[in-house]
Amino acid sequence: MSKTLGVGIIGAGNISWAYLKLAPLFNNIEVKAVADIDMDVAKSRAAEFGVKAQTVNELLNNGDIDIVVNLTVPAVHYKVSKQILDAGKHVYSEKPLTLSYKDALALQKYAAKKKLRVGAAPDTFLGARTSSRGKRSTMARSARSSPAPATSWGREWRCGIPIRTSSSCRAAARCSTWGLTTSPISSTSWGR
Repeated sequence: MSKTLGVGIIGAGNISWAYLKLAPLFNNIEVKAVADIDMDVAKSRAAEFGVKAQTVNELLNNGDIDIVVNLTVPAVHYKVSKQILDAGKHVYSEKPLTLSYKDALALQKYAAKKKLRVGAAPDTFLGARTSSRGKRSTMARSARSSPAPATSWGREWRCGIPIRTSSSCRAAARCSTWGLTTSPISSTSWGR
């Protein structure tokens, strides 16, 4: 039997609604708490979905949380993700993972040293990789041939790092900076 992994969310803005609404559809994860720099916003979102509202420090020190979803503004993705790793928790970040290729690699190496994982949100389902014509498809071909810092024009790229995929899992891919796990997230792909 797989362990159910506890999930915390940092950043209770608009996108947090989608994560909290869809989380019950995934196997072996349970959202435990929401944090935000504005505690009133955290309390409101937490009440809406029946989870705890915590400060960022409380969430990072919460022993029931294994994975923290970083939904902060992109300018602080690296800083917040590093704090999450310092707390001994896996990171799943909204895109972009970081604002630079250098920071993405540093985060990947830091996570590996701590035996933790870092993942980032994939491109949209109707995004570049699945489009067969038009400008975005051209951008996807271009991105696969030359890395673009912290951008994702196609599912094979995450922060400029090539990711192996197979046609059977592209549509539901969850790319990490060093590999691929597929939906639903399970404790075998993220567990300690």
